[in-house]
Amino acid sequence: MAKVYNVSYDIETYQKLYNKREESGDYIGALSVLKKMSLINGNDIDNYQKFADLYYYLEQYDLSVEYRYKYLGELDRLTLKYNDGDNTITKPNEDDYYNAYAALGCAYYKAENKRVASYYFNKAVKSTTA
Repeated sequence: MAKVYNVSYDIETYQKLYNKREESGDYIGALSVLKKMSLINGNDIDNYQKFADLYYYLEQYDLSVEYRYKYLGELDRLTLKYNDGDNTITKPNEDDYYNAYAALGCAYYKAENKRVASYYFNKAVKSTTA
């Protein structure tokens, strides 16, 4: 009978594997690793951004938009926590919002929803001038 080995990696090992696959253009492989990472450290803000990016690269624009909204929700939550005096976190900056809104605009544009894309492109610009 064949032996089955259960290999368990820590989050740093998964992060290296994710980076290697993502950089080489193996987005399906990177997505698989990211899903395993999410089981370990939950769906934190960085994972939401990575999911959104991977789904965009895979031309799954609806899923990219879904995860980008989750990312924005976490940005808002962190901003509120910071403003309420929680000094254990770093306050999100305007670049975080700009990049998220611009990425939403790109995803909606690729999905051929030009009206919503325009809204988010404008929101991105306004986020840097507010």
